[in-house]
Amino acid sequence: MNEKQYYYEAHGLVIKSVFKLPDFFDIEEKDEYDLEITAGHHLRSKLPAEWFIKKIDHKILIYFREVGLFEVDEKRITFLSDRGTLTKFSHLYLSGLVIGAFLLKKENIVLHASAVANEAGKVTLFVGKSGAGKSCVVAGLLSKGFRLLSDDMVVLKSNENEVDGSTVARGKIRLQLKPDIFSMLYTEDVMTGKNIIKNKLFVTPPSLATSGKLAAIYLLETGDKPSIQEVTKSEALFGLMQNDMQSRFFGNDHRQLDNLAKLVEGLPIYKFIRTEQFSDYETGINLLFSHMEEINLTERGRT
Repeated sequence: MNEKQYYYEAHGLVIKSVFKLPDFFDIEEKDEYDLEITAGHHLRSKLPAEWFIKKIDHKILIYFREVGLFEVDEKRITFLSDRGTLTKFSHLYLSGLVIGAFLLKKENIVLHASAVANEAGKVTLFVGKSGAGKSCVVAGLLSKGFRLLSDDMVVLKSNENEVDGSTVARGKIRLQLKPDIFSMLYTEDVMTGKNIIKNKLFVTPPSLATSGKLAAIYLLETGDKPSIQEVTKSEALFGLMQNDMQSRFFGNDHRQLDNLAKLVEGLPIYKFIRTEQFSDYETGINLLFSHMEEINLTERGRT
């Protein structure tokens, strides 16, 4: 009996999958696709490690004890587990780290970042580690007229000539929000596909962008008071390397470092310091929006 297949568009890929992937934009069935996601044989037992990421020959193996094993090759991702299916929680690994590993094999830049686009198609990235507030910042900007392009992971198509100004395609379309931030910004009927996982609310906003041109980057950090600072080129490069999948999991690669350096040379990059105090949230978003106005990231135009 043939398994049901689902089709999605994400990060410039057409994806055919035996699993539902709620983080991605679903599309009609396609004859041609860039990536196939399949289920393999069940794991007979859990492996001894809690987790690992390994390159073996032409494959990347990604394992989490509570999820299973993902085999990533040039055209396919195969999922193996003792359960035989994905849980709500394991979806997060597949649509994030695992798809990111596949895109790395295609020599893309994969950043731990979120992205919004204005109506003119200018894209702003917010780069930061887990807990830095990427989704919260994006949620605040959506309430001011921006459109979500991707949450938590952004892929930049690298080429031999330039990276800055490159086209950024739609990626993960669900925001990960704390319930109190969601309640402050939105009414219950604004978002779709609500799901609670690990005390986070996963929601799809109504305003989605399809693609845009990269225009600026903000490095996110937490501090005592909201502020925006200029950064040196070395600080900018270090901030990108800390949140670049290649650098974090597979070590520095000369080609990848060259591409990150092109980003630093070709784009305005700032540091946005936000506080973790709920009472300062709106102040920080207003400060950020004002700065984005100053550097022409909020302009309106044709989509």
